Order: sequence, then structure tokens, then C-alpha cells
Amino acid sequence: MTKRTHINDERLLIPLTDACIMLGGVCRQFVMKRVSEGDIPCVRFGRKVFFTPEDLKRFVDKSRITYDPIKI
Repeated sequence: MTKRTHINDERLLIPLTDACIMLGGVCRQFVMKRVSEGDIPCVRFGRKVFFTPEDLKRFVDKSRITYDPIKI
């Protein structure tokens, strides 16, 4: 019988490719440009780039716009 350890399904870190998908299918260059401009914090382990779910949610919230018919 194999002993299995329980691992929380919610990841602490999300890899760059998954973050691109989670942000609507944007390209890697778009995300890395936002990182270099300080819009999205990241975690680096060597050449690997990761994001926290909270940081991605915060970026989406900051990027949200509301429709204002007067400005059209």
C-alpha cells in the first residue's frame, strides 16, 4: 500500500505559462513587460518565473475599467 501525503490543491506559486492562460490567454511578453514595469510582482527561482494568485488578482482588479457613456 502506497502512503500518500495530502497536498493542498491551491498552489502557492503559479508558473508564467499558467499565469498567461489565467489572464485571458495573453502572451509571455505581455506579462513580462508588466513585471518589468512593476505592475505585477513575481517570484524567481533561477530562470523560472512564478506569480502568487493574489498578485494576479490584484493586477486584474487594477486593470478593470468601468463603462462611462459620457466619455464616448
